[in-house]
Amino acid sequence: MSSISAIVENDLYFVGADGTFRAPTPADLQFSSTTWRNPDTGATSTQTFDVQSVDCGTSAQTFPKGNYSAMMLFDRSGSMSSNDPGDLSLQAGQVFADAMTAADEAAVAAFPTSASNNRPSEFNIYTGFTADVGRIKSAVRSIGGPDGGTPLYSSIMSSLSYTSSQGGKANKAVLAFTDGQNNEGAATENDVISESKRLQIPVFPVGLKEGDNGALAQIAKETGGSFFFASEAQQLFAAYKSLAAILSGNASTCKVTVKTDLSGDAAQFVQGTGRTWTFTRAVRIDGTLVPFTFKQAFDVVNR
Repeated sequence: MSSISAIVENDLYFVGADGTFRAPTPADLQFSSTTWRNPDTGATSTQTFDVQSVDCGTSAQTFPKGNYSAMMLFDRSGSMSSNDPGDLSLQAGQVFADAMTAADEAAVAAFPTSASNNRPSEFNIYTGFTADVGRIKSAVRSIGGPDGGTPLYSSIMSSLSYTSSQGGKANKAVLAFTDGQNNEGAATENDVISESKRLQIPVFPVGLKEGDNGALAQIAKETGGSFFFASEAQQLFAAYKSLAAILSGNASTCKVTVKTDLSGDAAQFVQGTGRTWTFTRAVRIDGTLVPFTFKQAFDVVNR
């Protein structure tokens, strides 16, 4: 039996319920504990989380104030039939459209190829950039059912190119939704990051259930976006509503310091210096559960 402690610092976006930024306090954040189980021995370890501080000082960053051009890219690979049987991801995209102002604009695209599901190409545009909310919602509804693989990175690359050339606003972003890992196409995670930086267009990945959370979080961090994770499809509504607030410049990052304690049989956590674990939690903010993902790096010794 053993116990360890670590201090974790995370940069998170916050937005108030009225759509304007307010500085949160440690009392605003509640983290549930989690139990880890060693599949070989059956031994368990309990990890708790305690918010130490929230700093929204001069280092806080915001997405630029002003109207935006947002590309909504949807993953419609075959796994979506089980991970999102009710097509809540498409409904969440319509929630984003409803949250736009009259001067914002969005485009809608989806992958992969599926001739029987209204997707003749790997990357398919359903509407170009428009401020017409009805047109955006109609485009989302027309995407078609799940089928095929996950050419995620190449589709993000196409989204970046299209947004750069066709987006009419100075503030541009790609919102990339997926429930899986990239398994088709020649593009890599580093290609996405390099192209995003070159075009100065941040990527905001939204991961559902089996998404490659580590890679998606890294893309967001490196490109100036933010990563959202939903363990259940119903959480996508909060994610897309939050994205509308972030892109409008009505949110700000704050550094949240969390103390995490792990007790019990920690043998399954033994590893070398510098190894990073990724954890995902539901965070309660003003009574609403929202997805929260962070990375922590620490040494664990078997004691």
